[in-house]
Amino acid sequence: MLLGNLPRKQRDPILQEVLENLDDMVQDKYGSYLVEKVFEMGTREERQTLAQRFKGRVYQLSLDRYGSRVIEKALEVLTPEQRKELFNELANPEDNLLNCFQDENAFHVIRTYIRCSRSDKTALDPIIQAIKGRVFELAVHPQATMIVQDMIKHSGREQRDSILPLIMQRIHELILNPFGNYVIQSLLEKCPNQVAAQIIDSLRGNILKLSHHKYASLVIEKLLQVSSREERQIIIREILSFSDKESFDMDRDAFANYVLKAVMKYANPDQKSSLINKIHRHAYLLRNSSQKDS
Repeated sequence: MLLGNLPRKQRDPILQEVLENLDDMVQDKYGSYLVEKVFEMGTREERQTLAQRFKGRVYQLSLDRYGSRVIEKALEVLTPEQRKELFNELANPEDNLLNCFQDENAFHVIRTYIRCSRSDKTALDPIIQAIKGRVFELAVHPQATMIVQDMIKHSGREQRDSILPLIMQRIHELILNPFGNYVIQSLLEKCPNQVAAQIIDSLRGNILKLSHHKYASLVIEKLLQVSSREERQIIIREILSFSDKESFDMDRDAFANYVLKAVMKYANPDQKSSLINKIHRHAYLLRNSSQKDS
């Protein structure tokens, strides 16, 4: 559609027809696409006219498969002030916002708002406030976890610090969760200097068990990647304290072997030799034992 290239006289009737049939079109598979294009190609005034028609319906449209895509497009092209006005309908009451976090359609709307508003941190305050009360519940939810991760990446330092203690309180549960582990990884990517030492300290003594876990092993790998040399050495030294059999088992494990590969990348030459020798010694022991049995 070349709506943006049409003369005003030809575009106005199209806009008028869209406005007249907006209620039917916005939740229709094909009609919603036309509404999106009007938002995309229309003038600032035309976009504002359309957005005004959504008043009182933003929440319900965000829950709809096709309506949510229209709201996303509106958030992308409206001015910051208009964007906030549209979003305020989702944020009040807060329960609506929490429902959006966990809805398979509406969570895309929230993520679009975060992406479009990341230069204005105050615009993200309602989302942070909603997350604070239910950090763990949202962090382990298939959709909501991505919103928590987005807020870790795009919110301001003060906003992020307000939820950090709440995340750290449930660190052991989160790293074992198929969705929660990515929240911890997002923290490590965004602010490793702030959280890595604290996370390592909370996991010390459990590195072996966690390295064999499908999701926790991902966090151990991320710690080795982003931590400082001193912090990384804490993990490496604990792994080097494992027995020959434990080292061999890690090397053969579907998840722990990736942790070992990361260790080999960051360990010093002596540490690498020590780890390799542990694995080879146990492999040799197994071969000898097998030969004796046969």
